[in-house]
Amino acid sequence: EELVQSEKMAMVGRLAAGIAHEVGNPLSAVAGFLDILQSPDLASGQREDLLRRGSQELGRADRILRDLLDFAKPRPFAPENLALAGTVRKVLEMARARQMFHNVEIVEEMDSSVRAWADPGFVEQILVNLLMNAADALSSGGRIRIEVRAGPATEKPAPFPLDAGGGAPERRLAAGDPACVVRVAD
Repeated sequence: EELVQSEKMAMVGRLAAGIAHEVGNPLSAVAGFLDILQSPDLASGQREDLLRRGSQELGRADRILRDLLDFAKPRPFAPENLALAGTVRKVLEMARARQMFHNVEIVEEMDSSVRAWADPGFVEQILVNLLMNAADALSSGGRIRIEVRAGPATEKPAPFPLDAGGGAPERRLAAGDPACVVRVAD
């Protein structure tokens, strides 16, 4: 748990500069909208549009900060019957708002029916790590492909805990057992 928390905090440090820039963008837009709103020559439709756009930008800044805070706080392992494609799309929405992904094309191939017994926060953390590594590798632009599909377990089964609590039994997937695949490729 300490190692996981330590890695999360290290990643938060790496994200801090990018986050500051990304939060600065919507705040700068709001400041510009407020300047324009002071003009007495604006039509009411223009005022409403500027207010709507300013509200959207503040919402974007708020989402960026909330995503960061949610990601950083420690929490217990809590698996659930998780719709993987929905979780992946949530992470992709957050990623696409980040500056480091602006020159990166993200291609999705997802089966929305695939479900897994997993902790959504941990799955999100893994996906954020993989996506950031992929974006780092594509510093000048490129393509990231993310795939979610059902498929049989591989011939090299790996153990996984059924419960993160003390002394939980391990179970090995055998080749051919039902499983799911989440693949990120750059």
